[in-house]
Amino acid sequence: MVVAKKYDLRQAEINQYAYATANYIALVSLQEQKIRLKKIAKNIDEILKKYALGNKKNQVGYSGLLILQVSENKTKSFIIDNEEKTKALYATLRELGFTSEIDWSVNNLPVNDYLNKYLKFELEPDSSFKISALKAKVDADKNKEKIENGKNLPKLNLFAENYVFNGDRSTQNGYTAGLNLRWNFFDPLSYNSGSIASNNSNSSRYEFLAQQQNERTEIEFLNSQINALTQAVRLASKNDELMFKNVAVSQELFKNGAIVASNLSDAIMKYLDNFVYFANAQMQLIDLYSKKVSKQKIDINHALNQ
Repeated sequence: MVVAKKYDLRQAEINQYAYATANYIALVSLQEQKIRLKKIAKNIDEILKKYALGNKKNQVGYSGLLILQVSENKTKSFIIDNEEKTKALYATLRELGFTSEIDWSVNNLPVNDYLNKYLKFELEPDSSFKISALKAKVDADKNKEKIENGKNLPKLNLFAENYVFNGDRSTQNGYTAGLNLRWNFFDPLSYNSGSIASNNSNSSRYEFLAQQQNERTEIEFLNSQINALTQAVRLASKNDELMFKNVAVSQELFKNGAIVASNLSDAIMKYLDNFVYFANAQMQLIDLYSKKVSKQKIDINHALNQ
């Protein structure tokens, strides 16, 4: 049981580490998102300041102004959402022991660098500390079963003694030997205790087997989800770069009069749509990495001191 408790403690440490690390890496992702959003917001602001067709009498120009304002408001709403999520994550980290936002401010490293360094996992992991704890409990219950069954087994005692006694006439030697058999057939304190211990042992064994099977299934599911999301994030990241360039090109075309404001706004909106998909997919990927790490016997100190 002591061994099982030690494994339970190690599992709790892994869970806490994975959760805290995922929250920290999510802050890195939010910081990257905020930088991109501010670039788009700056571009829109520059356009609106120089926009000279906002008169209601010019319906085409006025329509373009309204669409650009919608793009601006949508971008601002994403920035506000980003800031609120950042505050929430810092609040969570403070509860986990991060005493100061200044001391734990994120570094300007790509999210993938953090994932591959601090949430690195093996492709074919061994069982988790949780499974090891359940296995230790199975062994403990087997020993308990043996102890309980031993109480109801027959007890055979052998004894012998040699003695000397003095009388008025002479001194005599004596010797006694014997055998004592004891078997509790109807002891109410031990009645049925063996079967109870046996049921407990079987129960812990089946729980261990079920959890072991569940964990394997969960890891297979996580692997498939991680592979799919990794590809999705990679493609969305490339699209982010391409669509941001498209916004810059559209902005120049708009300045030169080659396209109208609605065309420019459409480019901005498409960028923001991809941005939302990219941001959500990256957050989900961080969460999946965290969940898989919590199912592995990683060395936390080694991970932190790489």
